[in-house]
Amino acid sequence: MDTMAKTLLEQAKIRLKHGLEYIGNPDEIEVGMTPRETVYSEGPHRLYRYPSSQDEARPLLLVYSLINRPYIFDLRPGRSLIEYLCNSGFDVYLLDWGSPPPEMGQAHLTDLVCETLRRCVRKVQRLHRQKQIDMLGYCMGATFAALYTAYRPADVSKLVLLTPILGRTEKGLLQKIAQAQDINREMLAGQLISGRLLKNFFNSVKPATALKKERDFWKNHSDEQFLNHFLPVEKWSNDTPDVPA
Repeated sequence: MDTMAKTLLEQAKIRLKHGLEYIGNPDEIEVGMTPRETVYSEGPHRLYRYPSSQDEARPLLLVYSLINRPYIFDLRPGRSLIEYLCNSGFDVYLLDWGSPPPEMGQAHLTDLVCETLRRCVRKVQRLHRQKQIDMLGYCMGATFAALYTAYRPADVSKLVLLTPILGRTEKGLLQKIAQAQDINREMLAGQLISGRLLKNFFNSVKPATALKKERDFWKNHSDEQFLNHFLPVEKWSNDTPDVPA
């Protein structure tokens, strides 16, 4: 069987099992390889510690979004922000929100920011016996980090925000879509929003992105170096947990 025919067969099997949006088989794609330990857990939430390779490391707490998975920070050796930070003298802590059970549909911002995040900060403070720590937030996690710092500024030494959601973009596409919806807040209360539906929604906003991904894969499907870069991101982009409404 030639390479193209074999690839077509593999793609058919992957998409029958996981869905049409999948190209790589998520069960076979390795990600998150930097050594770590769990230092705190709370329901589906986990606080991981990635120890630094240097003595007297400085603690840094990474706060991730509820959407997608935080292993985007640690895709592969040599392509890992966590690995880089550990080698740069930081003891890295990562708050992974996990997969929410149905009861997490009741979760409020206060629960996540003022309670769960607060307890994670306290855990890091105690482990390092210091009152202030550095914090880095990404996407929705950047919004949480900003809210926490406003809530308890004495806990945070340095704050870094990556792509934070902090305001409204005038005439932005998502803003226009949201304004056009007749959303019943009472009906959403206590519910989980399907991560897969959210993923399909974002794909529909920019459909050319999905077409470009498909084009790039078939153009380079026999290039091992390309696949080593492409497939971990492909796994992450489709790994979408449900989100409290």
